[in-house]
Amino acid sequence: MLQLGYNVSERVSRLAFLIVCAGLLAVLTFSNTATAQFAYTSVESNSSFSNSSFYVDMDNDGINEFQISHSDAAYVNIRLIPGNNANDYLSGVWVGTKNGNYARIVEHGEMIQDTNYFMPGDRWLVRDSNGLWFAAENKYIGLELVIDGYVRYGWLQLDIAKYGGRVRVLDYAFNLAKSGPIEAGTGATLPVELASFSALQSNDEVNLKWNTLSETANAGFELQHSNGGQFATVAFVEGNGTTSQAKTYTYKMSDLDPGVHSFRLKQIDIGGNYSYSSTVEVAIDVPGEYLLGNAYPNPFNPEASFTLAVQNTQQVDVSVYNTLGQRVAQLFAGSLEGGQSHSFTIDGSNLSSGVYLYRVQGESFTATKTISLLK
Repeated sequence: MLQLGYNVSERVSRLAFLIVCAGLLAVLTFSNTATAQFAYTSVESNSSFSNSSFYVDMDNDGINEFQISHSDAAYVNIRLIPGNNANDYLSGVWVGTKNGNYARIVEHGEMIQDTNYFMPGDRWLVRDSNGLWFAAENKYIGLELVIDGYVRYGWLQLDIAKYGGRVRVLDYAFNLAKSGPIEAGTGATLPVELASFSALQSNDEVNLKWNTLSETANAGFELQHSNGGQFATVAFVEGNGTTSQAKTYTYKMSDLDPGVHSFRLKQIDIGGNYSYSSTVEVAIDVPGEYLLGNAYPNPFNPEASFTLAVQNTQQVDVSVYNTLGQRVAQLFAGSLEGGQSHSFTIDGSNLSSGVYLYRVQGESFTATKTISLLK
């Protein structure tokens, strides 16, 4: 059962994760407790694995803030390695002394805040064979993070095996308040339990469906879509407020361009607090050898755009001609990647009013459409 995390004071979900030395996922479970004042990200959808490493995306923006890694030695060295994102990154780990080299153990309920005891650097050694973290269970590390350019404080909850390179990531959080302290591991209950979120593709349509098991003060869901770029909201679906009954929501998107499309839910409560769901993806195939879209706007002044998708990667020329057959602009000439939609812009700033043709020529096809420039 997948549950939706919740960015609001005293609400968020708790996760359990097991990373083994070979880098294989062994356990993934979710419970219905939460943690005070924290922003949460689902591990299933926003974490990736490579050679015993665990990547953490604290604020669910698709970019990992830091990485947890460990050695294959009998005595395991756990390290937190910050990411390279300019806006979001792990900037420090709470240590016992100002010039300490080891992450200190934070007790449940202990307040984590700026005390000048956050150790900077590229890597932080969490424990060695003689350290505080040797065979530690259900312990917390205090974190200093930069999210959207602002310092925020959070924590990471871990179990670390005595031998054999096993790390269990139990939970993690950061305070939504800028530079605000956070208590480690305070519990509450989830306002929304998201049981499933799926996308079913048919031709150029996608049918989205999600189910909740219960809801508390749920205003609704923003449905967000991405076609290789940033997510944008395409619809708002009203929630059911407070209910203990299972609910089903659906939404259909049509006329999607070829390529990979990603979808996620932004769940919002009646107070305006929000959290994101996991991301689902579908691939829209090119229906035939190519697909040339209509230019918009038409008539245009000074610019218009259109899309082109080819089934297979090939050499393509995209040009604009006047009614005398003279080429007035070449928009593209080269190898065009197949299986996805590409956008082209016609600039009419230096052209006279009239009818023009935009033509695409591939290795085994030619297609032409008209557009009018009205100044």
